[in-house]
Amino acid sequence: MGTIKTRALPAIWSKPAEFKTAVDAFASASAAFLTAAKG
Repeated sequence: MGTIKTRALPAIWSKPAEFKTAVDAFASASAAFLTAAKG
């Protein structure tokens, strides 16, 4: 897992806006999944 993170860092630094969009999308997807899981 550490290798993947290290490889991903340059991409995050060169495209911070895209990274933030991905994080926001992941966060909302996680929230939706948790809501659905709770029923």
